[in-house]
Amino acid sequence: MRIRNPNHFEAGTLAIDIIDSRTYELPKHAHATRLIVPDATPAIRQARIQDAVNAVLKDLRIKH
Repeated sequence: MRIRNPNHFEAGTLAIDIIDSRTYELPKHAHATRLIVPDATPAIRQARIQDAVNAVLKDLRIKH
């Protein structure tokens, strides 16, 4: 069953919206989803989070 709520994201999803502060329009939106690994070490969690952040920023074409 597909959920139709546009504000619903599955667990493990990082979403970033860029909003124009003058018009309140949403010119850019990107998200990345990764599986949650409950027994991952802090270092592995950090690496997986960074991977998702990098993917979202790449989709938004933002250099960091």
